[in-house]
Amino acid sequence: MSVDYFIVWTYTISMGTIDEMFEPNLGVYYCNYFYWLLVIYFVLAVIQLGDMGMSMVSHSKNLNKFMREDMLHRLTHIVSLVAQFIIVRIFYSMCAKSMAMN
Repeated sequence: MSVDYFIVWTYTISMGTIDEMFEPNLGVYYCNYFYWLLVIYFVLAVIQLGDMGMSMVSHSKNLNKFMREDMLHRLTHIVSLVAQFIIVRIFYSMCAKSMAMN
């Protein structure tokens, strides 16, 4: 028995048919995953903003060096967290609205 066949056989026994694996109707409770990702990304962005603020205060004597060496990295990280938050927010909205219509 090949490995691929074994994986398909195991899935078919435990979950149902292969068609059910790719079926789009998972249920409204799957929208909660997007909600919790929203919360996680928001908390991470707030932590990063606080860390950047604290670093700027602690480097206030040599702020030019901080701006040259650390600011780009910190801003890039905050921008990526905000972009991920917006993407997950769109997914959450699509999930919640599509499930509400059914």
